[in-house]
Amino acid sequence: MQAHLRRGNGPRTQLGQEGRTPIPKRDWQKYLSNSDNKKELFAYCSRQLSQTDIGGALIVTTTPSTVLTNQQTDCNLEGLSPCNHTEADTRIILHLAHAASQGHTDAYVRTVDSDIVVLAIAFFDQLRLSKLWIGLGIGKHYRDIPVHGMKSVLGPARSLALPLFHSLSGCDTTSQLLGIGKKTAWITWQSMPELTETLVNLTHNPARFSVDSNDMKQLERFTVLMYSKSCSAASVDEARQQLFSLGSRTLEALPPTKAALYQHVKLAILQACFFWK
Repeated sequence: MQAHLRRGNGPRTQLGQEGRTPIPKRDWQKYLSNSDNKKELFAYCSRQLSQTDIGGALIVTTTPSTVLTNQQTDCNLEGLSPCNHTEADTRIILHLAHAASQGHTDAYVRTVDSDIVVLAIAFFDQLRLSKLWIGLGIGKHYRDIPVHGMKSVLGPARSLALPLFHSLSGCDTTSQLLGIGKKTAWITWQSMPELTETLVNLTHNPARFSVDSNDMKQLERFTVLMYSKSCSAASVDEARQQLFSLGSRTLEALPPTKAALYQHVKLAILQACFFWK
């Protein structure tokens, strides 16, 4: 909820009963930053889609928790309604699972959110689909991602650990460590394969995490390596002292303190192991 509030609060623009109120094109981001605007627009689009015929295709949508379809169907909708997911990320996974339960084997998702790619890889086996493609990005950055292929390359352990890794290194609701991007975090994970077991164990049993646990020690070492490959320190506090004493680093370029890292990991676990899982 706090993450939603931090995204801003733009001016309220009501669509009206028939949705004829013009949406400001220049201030589109401000329009979307108002949660009431987004809810109203989402509900309006869902109602319009439920009244649209697209070559006889079945359209299934929700508004906000009620499932709507554009035609009469024998399809069992019990797995979808009521839908209390607040984020589109997990709603999409829910719709994929429902489609698979109705006998579909191939699926395609169009999105601009990398969180959905991560979740699709992590839950691919549970979806019981043969193939899943995701069209990610826009313009020259658009590409089709074969989730089934990526799942095979990563393997079951890393695929399961991927959401927690993604949350730790920064996603929509968790911040990244200062100065550390996804590429740096990924390369460090590849050089530290033992981290996979830690992430998998926390995914299965997040309650085992504590400030003095072996899991915390592994994550401290992982953090140290992200900031300095040559640093021999096991803890982030020790690494801060070593790197600062060299005189070539500002305070902003040092790893976080153990206390700060502990809180960051707890937030990442909350997102990956509770909200997503």
